[in-house]
Amino acid sequence: MIFSFPPYALDEELFELRRDGQRVPVQPKVLGLLFLLVRERERTLTKAEVRDAGWPGVSVTEASLARAVSEARK
Repeated sequence: MIFSFPPYALDEELFELRRDGQRVPVQPKVLGLLFLLVRERERTLTKAEVRDAGWPGVSVTEASLARAVSEARK
């Protein structure tokens, strides 16, 4: 599925973010977070849901979550 919000497009099949058709380099964890947020855009996710989706079975610090969200916002 492709999520389009011009000038950006998130392509799930290719697992990439594009701007004006050009691939934007994004770290895999951050890109995964973007896909999660777009798929679940109708509701607010808890930190636990974000952590469990992006880092299943791994102990993650608040700083790591905050950094991933900060990078996604850029």
